[in-house]
Amino acid sequence: LEDRDFLLSKQINFETIHIHDVVAERFGTVGELRGELESGDPSPRQTTLADWLASESVL
Repeated sequence: LEDRDFLLSKQINFETIHIHDVVAERFGTVGELRGELESGDPSPRQTTLADWLASESVL
């Protein structure tokens, strides 16, 4: 995948004992996420899907 590609990952844990479910979601460009994995620090920017779709990176 290219650094400008967009990723969205979502996990839902359906609780059977508790009255709530647990949701974890992470999104951003591959470059942003790759940088976080390499440095261990959160990216100063998190591109949203709306921002990414509005950008020229989609083309």
